Amino acid sequence: MRTLTKIIAMTLAVLMLAAMTVVTCGAVSTSNGKVSVEKAVVGENLKFYRVLDYVDSTCSYTVTSKFQPFFTAKGYKTNDEIIAYLAGVKSNSVAAQTLGRDLGAFADDNSITAAAERVVDNATYTVEGLPYGYYLMAPKLPGNTQDAVIYSLFKLDSANAIITNKLSVPTPEKTVSDSDETDKKSNIAAIGEEMTFTVTGKVPNMSEYTTYYFEIADTMTNMEYVGPMELTIGGTDVPISTTDSTANVYGVASGNSVNVKITNLKSLNPDYDAEIKLTYKAKLTDSAEMGNTGNINEVKYIYSNDPASDGKGESPKSKTKTFTLGITVNKTDSDGDALKGSTWLLKKGNDRVAEIDGTALSKFDWKGLDVGTYTLTEIAAPENYTKMEGAITIEIVASVSNQVDTDGTYPLTTYTATVKGPQGYVTKTNARGYADIQTGITSLNVKNFQKGALPSTGGIGLYVILGLAGAAFAGMIVVLIIKKRISSKEK
Repeated sequence: MRTLTKIIAMTLAVLMLAAMTVVTCGAVSTSNGKVSVEKAVVGENLKFYRVLDYVDSTCSYTVTSKFQPFFTAKGYKTNDEIIAYLAGVKSNSVAAQTLGRDLGAFADDNSITAAAERVVDNATYTVEGLPYGYYLMAPKLPGNTQDAVIYSLFKLDSANAIITNKLSVPTPEKTVSDSDETDKKSNIAAIGEEMTFTVTGKVPNMSEYTTYYFEIADTMTNMEYVGPMELTIGGTDVPISTTDSTANVYGVASGNSVNVKITNLKSLNPDYDAEIKLTYKAKLTDSAEMGNTGNINEVKYIYSNDPASDGKGESPKSKTKTFTLGITVNKTDSDGDALKGSTWLLKKGNDRVAEIDGTALSKFDWKGLDVGTYTLTEIAAPENYTKMEGAITIEIVASVSNQVDTDGTYPLTTYTATVKGPQGYVTKTNARGYADIQTGITSLNVKNFQKGALPSTGGIGLYVILGLAGAAFAGMIVVLIIKKRISSKEK
């Protein structure tokens, strides 16, 4: 059997090696049972291998032919020798961890077909219809480059076996909250807006460790750390030193990264399964991606994974995504040609967003906007052109899905813009509408008219004026004809 070449992040969640007998031989009413896995990791792939068969008539176990070579290679040739060896392995010991790890490697190396295979979709997961026997549970966590796995050995000789992952891989869960103070996986925010990021996890079982290294490694894209870092374990504040790198709890945060290292988590005496919680604030930078691409903030844990060495493993990453939007105004003359020279002010409520001097511009971009209602006012018009009277109102509405995306975040699913302005001045840039969910941009064309020219509003006003003018002209002709006839009669 080959030696594992990759780091195994955590081995042997539970070892249930109680005496391999049942109370009454031949008394079981069924030969199948179910296994409930508690504190499972959503997305992990569970494989169940039957190492020993259960014989009800004799209340005994016999090694399966598939795993017999594994024990023979260890020097245990008879069934009694194998049972005695397994019964002598202490639960949750280094020897038990090694046994689970080696059995899993043997199953992989020899392409042994699992008795059952499932993908977990809930923290408590049940597998039914397993024949009674002695099993190896070999899960594989999703997205973990360190091949972190959890092995469990357990016997199934009654209707239900319960496995609790006492040595589960520390797995972070990241959320983001903004002005609504609601934790979520994705949000929409403006550039410069402060957001609170929260990373939560659980204290692992460290009973086999003398010291336990634990690190929270957080990386942001197009974001900047604002601070402060705040850490609690089991609801108790844990001070973070930002100046002494030799401190047991040391934190470094700047730019687009946050890193907290705990040299020995065990020395803090936390309760098993207590919550580990880190919070900090950050904001989007000017380099933020607009639209459905979003801006990722991700975190992983780095932790001790072998009581017998300084080996470390890495958890799967947990991510959040922050979306941001924008407005683009294309300035044109009455013929639709690009026109430079105007100045525009964008406001959200009473707050100024930005004023853009377009002396040399015909296209105006406001990037990094949140949802809401904006007003766009022309401060100065190009020379020899009339300034637009009134303001353009732009109402931006967007939302994220409640269905998780492939990266664990929620995608931007709706994005609309309602634009109202003086008639004849504002038009769409394309037939689909003002808002483009892919780019995140609300785009509109705004005309300027030369002094003395009137905009065509698209309503009936112009036609009424033209109609009245035509009627007046016709009336004048009628009057002239009548006068001419009267004059002819008088002569």
